[in-house]
Amino acid sequence: MTLLYGASVSGKPHLVTVTVWPADPEQLVLTRCGRLSLREIPEPAPGHLCGSCQRLRACDQHQEAAARRHHQRHLEPVCRRIADEINRLRAGLLADIALPAHLAMTPARRSEQSAIVTGLLAALSIALGTPGNDDSAELYAQQHASS
Repeated sequence: MTLLYGASVSGKPHLVTVTVWPADPEQLVLTRCGRLSLREIPEPAPGHLCGSCQRLRACDQHQEAAARRHHQRHLEPVCRRIADEINRLRAGLLADIALPAHLAMTPARRSEQSAIVTGLLAALSIALGTPGNDDSAELYAQQHASS
């Protein structure tokens, strides 16, 4: 998570609520603790933020750690199972290509299996927290197949 910092009228550093600093130098920005910030500043040394911003940043870090633990405990096994199923179905489709025509899947069955793989990739991208990004699902499935 990228954080931006701003200086209030007193010069004290604060966390700001925007993700990109406004281009207009006259525009004030609201800080996380409710003060107005005049300008963007580089990341201050630890302990230099106002007390409220320090507590907010600590709370953010705690929530991020809890989200990572939740993902590892609950979502990672689901992602692994989906990736395993994707890899199993793909292996079946690839093996089918080498079979003689009379032993191979019908075109309808091959299309059905391909559609299932596509659906599983969509489900995996959602489970990874990147809905609509099939590239991340592909990468995860490939990495999981090689491990």
